Amino acid sequence: MRARMINHGILCVATGLLWAGLVQAATLSTLLSFDGANGSAPVGALIAGPDGNLYGTTSGGGVGSGAQPFSGAGTIFKASSSGALTTLHKFDGRTAAQPVPGVVAGRDGNFYGIAVRGGPAQKGIVYRVTPGGSLMSLIAFAGNNGALPTSALVMHRDGNFYGTTVAGGASNAGTLFRLSPSGALTTLINFGGATGSKPAQLVTGPDGSLYGTTLNGGSANQGIIFRATTAGAITAIASFNFASGAGDHYTTLTVEPDGSLYGAAMWGGSAGKGCIYKVTAGRITVLASFTGANGEGPDTRLTRLADGNFYGTTTGGGAHGKGTVFKVTAAGVITTVASFAGADGMEPYGPVILLGKYLYGTTQLGGAHGRGTIFRLALD
Repeated sequence: MRARMINHGILCVATGLLWAGLVQAATLSTLLSFDGANGSAPVGALIAGPDGNLYGTTSGGGVGSGAQPFSGAGTIFKASSSGALTTLHKFDGRTAAQPVPGVVAGRDGNFYGIAVRGGPAQKGIVYRVTPGGSLMSLIAFAGNNGALPTSALVMHRDGNFYGTTVAGGASNAGTLFRLSPSGALTTLINFGGATGSKPAQLVTGPDGSLYGTTLNGGSANQGIIFRATTAGAITAIASFNFASGAGDHYTTLTVEPDGSLYGAAMWGGSAGKGCIYKVTAGRITVLASFTGANGEGPDTRLTRLADGNFYGTTTGGGAHGKGTVFKVTAAGVITTVASFAGADGMEPYGPVILLGKYLYGTTQLGGAHGRGTIFRLALD
């Protein structure tokens, strides 16, 4: 499944471009290739578990259904740093399907996540899964309390989980919700009108507030960047306003300790192929644009490492047109760290994470079986 439903980009108009050129500055290797039976199309973020393993989800594969083998509804998996894969749970499409965004670790040692489809109304669920693979549905969305959760949960320092739905709620424009580890759901915000509609992924700021974006709303009805308290008070920080209009894409923010917000937008920029931007004092400043040669379509959350640079992925472009891993400085200098060629994966959608001395991430396609990979990147 090409999970375009969770694309996290927004159109940008570039104010400038700094590009350091294509520099193959890292060693890219395939940790494992998905084959359908053990999952297909991993599009969410990986996390590092307390045991040192990687945990994540695939949007398809697993349990076979119908005439097409391995056309299952997704999996939850564990992968060791040596590439040994353990499938913790296979979704069957009846109780739940499409656990697209990955999982988050709870304080109780379990993992929590969402499935886009599932529950009596087939509008999505929030689940808890043990390290051994035992899964329990905690809440089913019914429309009035939200529908179609497509973004990962956020574990807050108050011990609760927070998330969004892109539909449902009072105006069918999406919701922001709080979920206790025991499964008590509270709808904090019903989107619509001045608060925008169709919220994307949340992130937590140093002040404990929740930050995110919406597809619609704001001064030009092209989406807003918002801050929300855990009590449900919402403030629009900035409005997207681009002459060419906003497409069906979102953006996932990164919050720095000083409160600055950074984002990678899938479309727009000087070449219309995506950009990196910064938000300070309610103003959006584009730092750099992608051109195709240095990547295209950065559908990713930025990850800042100790070297002070941000790292992420693009779904296309690069040396082979199949996606890249890039780094960008705070001043906006983009460097292509690695380009995918297909056999080693293609179309990475999720962010990269640092575990030990390596960066890890996923591609939704390519690899030995064409069904996606987990890759490892050794930075030189």
